[in-house]
Amino acid sequence: HRGKVFAAVHAHVDDVARYAGGLCVKLIREGYTGYLIRTSNDEKSGGQSNAQNILGNEQEHLKVGAALGCKDVFELYYQNHEMDAISSLDIRSRLIFLFRYLKVDTVISFNPWGPVEGSPDHGVTARAVEEAARMCGMPNDFHEHMEAGIQPHPVRERYYFHVRPGQAFNRVIDIGSHIEKKIASLVECRSQGGGNFGSLL
Repeated sequence: HRGKVFAAVHAHVDDVARYAGGLCVKLIREGYTGYLIRTSNDEKSGGQSNAQNILGNEQEHLKVGAALGCKDVFELYYQNHEMDAISSLDIRSRLIFLFRYLKVDTVISFNPWGPVEGSPDHGVTARAVEEAARMCGMPNDFHEHMEAGIQPHPVRERYYFHVRPGQAFNRVIDIGSHIEKKIASLVECRSQGGGNFGSLL
């Protein structure tokens, strides 16, 4: 995987750590460069004011990315639990820009065809990632990117989380030798459960 790039896209600061933290660490150790993209601002999680929650989750997101070994972390800051009210074109176009700019080969995110999640943010993120991954290699979409020197770049692989019992899956990844890094990333998710997911695991 030397030279390849993945983008792990989640709605909340703990999603990737919970559902794909071991996978991210494994891919990075095998040569990938990893990026972490969060779509919501997590303002409803943290037990403080919305403004304090946003700041706390942003700081934790940076720590989760560092624990996983990601090169950089991006924030889209859509309103937590209200992402179903945003324009699908808006989020899709921002992800297309990032996928092209970062030259993403592989995306990791929620399954867009899985059963409806309890959080609208998960479903919106899943659909936007799938649509952006399909479109970012097409030269006639967002021609202004090309004028700015950012070329189309096709996403060739997709890994989708298995989040709930009953959801279909077709691949199991052995993360046994990477479990400590997964735990370390979960420990940083203090606003999303006190940081105890790591110790529970």
